[in-house]
Order: sequence, then C-alpha cells, then structure tokens
Amino acid sequence: MNWHDIVLWYGPAFAWIVLWTQFVTLRFYDKNESLFKDFVNSGALDLALSSIDAQKLVPALARLCDAVAEAKALKTPEELNVLVTEDILGEVDFLPHLAGAESALREEKTMQDFLERLQQQAAALWKLGLLHSLAVVFLPASLLMPPLILRRATAGLLALVISVTLILIVMGVVRYQQMRDKLIHGLSVNRKAL
Repeated sequence: MNWHDIVLWYGPAFAWIVLWTQFVTLRFYDKNESLFKDFVNSGALDLALSSIDAQKLVPALARLCDAVAEAKALKTPEELNVLVTEDILGEVDFLPHLAGAESALREEKTMQDFLERLQQQAAALWKLGLLHSLAVVFLPASLLMPPLILRRATAGLLALVISVTLILIVMGVVRYQQMRDKLIHGLSVNRKAL
C-alpha cells in the first residue's frame, strides 16, 4: 500500500475519531462530575429529598401516630397499663398511613437510584466510545496485513466491533437521556421550598 492509499484510509478514520472523541467519549467521561455538580453539589437532590420527607413521609408517619393516640385515648387507664403499642396497632387501620410512608421512601430511593444509574451509564458510554475509536483506528491498519484471510478476518471483526459499539452507544445515549429526564422531573416536582 502506498502513501496515497494510507492517507485515504487514515484521513477519514482520524477525522471520525476526532469528532467522536469530542462529541461522545469526552462528553460522557466528564458526565459523572457534572452529574454530581448539577444534582448533588447544587443541593437539588437534597432539597427534593427533604421536600419528600417534609410533605409526604413525616405527615404519613404523623397520621399513623395520631391513629394510635386516638385508639389509646379510647382505652381506660387499666387497659393502658396492660396494653402495649403493638396491641393498639392491631386495632388501628394503619396500612393506609404506612402505604403513604412507603411510597415516599420509594420515591426517594428511585431518585437516588436514577442518579447512580446515570453515573454508571455515563461511565459505560465513554468506555464504549473509546473502544469504538480504537476499532476505527485499527480498521485501516488491518487492511495492511499481508495474508488475505487474516486481513479479511481482522477487518470483519473490527467492522463488527465498530457497528456494535455504535449501536450500543446510540441506545445508551437514548437511555441516559430518558433516565436524566425522569430524575429532573422527580426533582422539579419535589422542589418546593420547605
């Protein structure tokens, strides 16, 4: 292969890698830090979690305590000496209050899980982007191998890696954006000042 052919093969490959690195690999390499900065350091996550605590969890637990207190108020002093709170809970319909508390805790856990999964997704995406870039660089080099069968096998394998990583990255970016939108929605719904 002469220099003209090498430039023809490597020129587009390096141009693709520069664009790919700029718009995918480096962008998602930096995402973990920016996610932490945007959601944790800014206080948005803490504000949403405390809003859920104050507006959903604490009122549900308070209603549960009120139901127990009302049931205790109906008892005579002699009955109160014998009964413990567990006995009174058996008489009170506490499940709706408990369901409200569990729902609030689930909502908090979901937001924290979204942030963790976003960080994992960003880490996977930049690594896939790097693998894609390496495969693009080695594809033209594989065409310089002397035995024809080895050249075709290597080029086929690299083409497969390029295709699969490209598909996985596109799917991952879509999934990443959907998770990010859900997290932002959850934060905005629970962003009311206390």
